[in-house]
Amino acid sequence: MVRLATEKTRVQVQIGGEEYTFRTTADPEYLHGLASYVSAKMEELQKSNAGVNKERLGVLCALSIADELFRLREQYERLTSLLEKEWEKRARERGRS
Repeated sequence: MVRLATEKTRVQVQIGGEEYTFRTTADPEYLHGLASYVSAKMEELQKSNAGVNKERLGVLCALSIADELFRLREQYERLTSLLEKEWEKRARERGRS
Protein backbone atom coordinates (compact mmCIF):
# COMPACT_ATOMS: atom_id res chain seq x y z
CA MET A 1 0.00 0.00 0.00
CA VAL A 2 1.31 3.44 -0.89
CA ARG A 3 1.43 5.75 2.08
CA LEU A 4 0.93 9.39 1.22
CA ALA A 5 2.17 12.25 3.32
CA THR A 6 0.33 15.53 3.56
CA GLU A 7 3.34 17.56 2.44
CA LYS A 8 5.61 17.00 -0.52
CA THR A 9 9.18 15.97 0.19
CA ARG A 10 12.18 15.72 -2.08
CA VAL A 11 13.28 12.19 -2.89
CA GLN A 12 16.43 11.40 -4.85
CA VAL A 13 16.61 8.16 -6.82
CA GLN A 14 18.90 6.63 -9.40
CA ILE A 15 17.53 5.22 -12.64
CA GLY A 16 19.82 3.90 -15.32
CA GLY A 17 22.86 5.49 -13.71
CA GLU A 18 21.27 8.95 -13.63
CA GLU A 19 20.12 10.74 -10.50
CA TYR A 20 16.63 12.22 -10.37
CA THR A 21 14.95 14.32 -7.70
CA PHE A 22 11.18 14.15 -7.25
CA ARG A 23 8.86 16.22 -5.11
CA THR A 24 6.20 13.82 -3.92
CA THR A 25 3.77 12.95 -1.16
CA ALA A 26 4.48 9.23 -1.64
CA ASP A 27 6.53 7.23 0.83
CA PRO A 28 10.21 7.60 -0.16
CA GLU A 29 10.73 3.82 0.15
CA TYR A 30 7.95 3.27 -2.36
CA LEU A 31 9.54 5.69 -4.83
CA HIS A 32 12.93 4.03 -4.35
CA GLY A 33 11.28 0.68 -5.10
CA LEU A 34 9.76 2.05 -8.30
CA ALA A 35 13.09 3.53 -9.36
CA SER A 36 14.87 0.26 -8.65
CA TYR A 37 12.33 -1.64 -10.75
CA VAL A 38 12.66 0.78 -13.69
CA SER A 39 16.45 0.75 -13.45
CA ALA A 40 16.54 -3.07 -13.46
CA LYS A 41 14.18 -3.14 -16.45
CA MET A 42 16.45 -0.69 -18.30
CA GLU A 43 19.50 -2.85 -17.56
CA GLU A 44 17.65 -5.94 -18.82
CA LEU A 45 16.66 -4.16 -22.04
CA GLN A 46 20.15 -2.69 -22.49
CA LYS A 47 21.61 -6.21 -22.57
CA SER A 48 19.32 -7.32 -25.38
CA ASN A 49 19.52 -3.99 -27.27
CA ALA A 50 23.22 -3.12 -27.22
CA GLY A 51 24.09 0.24 -28.70
CA VAL A 52 20.65 1.78 -28.17
CA ASN A 53 20.84 5.34 -26.82
CA LYS A 54 19.28 6.23 -23.46
CA GLU A 55 16.29 7.99 -25.01
CA ARG A 56 15.31 4.94 -27.04
CA LEU A 57 16.08 2.69 -24.10
CA GLY A 58 13.70 4.79 -21.99
CA VAL A 59 10.96 4.37 -24.61
CA LEU A 60 11.56 0.61 -24.77
CA CYS A 61 11.40 0.49 -20.99
CA ALA A 62 8.14 2.46 -20.90
CA LEU A 63 6.60 0.15 -23.51
CA SER A 64 7.74 -2.94 -21.65
CA ILE A 65 6.28 -1.73 -18.35
CA ALA A 66 3.05 -0.61 -20.09
CA ASP A 67 2.80 -4.10 -21.61
CA GLU A 68 3.15 -5.64 -18.12
CA LEU A 69 0.47 -3.29 -16.80
CA PHE A 70 -1.99 -4.05 -19.60
CA ARG A 71 -1.47 -7.82 -19.24
CA LEU A 72 -1.98 -7.63 -15.49
CA ARG A 73 -5.13 -5.53 -15.92
CA GLU A 74 -6.45 -8.11 -18.36
CA GLN A 75 -5.74 -10.93 -15.89
CA TYR A 76 -7.34 -8.94 -13.09
CA GLU A 77 -10.50 -8.36 -15.13
CA ARG A 78 -10.72 -12.06 -16.06
CA LEU A 79 -10.26 -13.13 -12.44
CA THR A 80 -12.77 -10.57 -11.20
CA SER A 81 -15.29 -11.80 -13.74
CA LEU A 82 -14.73 -15.42 -12.70
CA LEU A 83 -15.19 -14.52 -9.04
CA GLU A 84 -18.38 -12.59 -9.74
CA LYS A 85 -19.80 -15.55 -11.68
CA GLU A 86 -18.89 -17.92 -8.85
CA TRP A 87 -20.49 -15.64 -6.25
CA GLU A 88 -23.66 -15.40 -8.34
CA LYS A 89 -23.74 -19.19 -8.75
CA ARG A 90 -23.34 -19.75 -5.00
CA ALA A 91 -26.01 -17.12 -4.23
CA ARG A 92 -28.44 -18.92 -6.57
CA GLU A 93 -27.60 -22.27 -4.94
CA ARG A 94 -28.24 -20.83 -1.47
CA GLY A 95 -31.54 -19.42 -2.70
CA ARG A 96 -32.70 -22.89 -3.72
CA SER A 97 -31.96 -24.47 -0.35
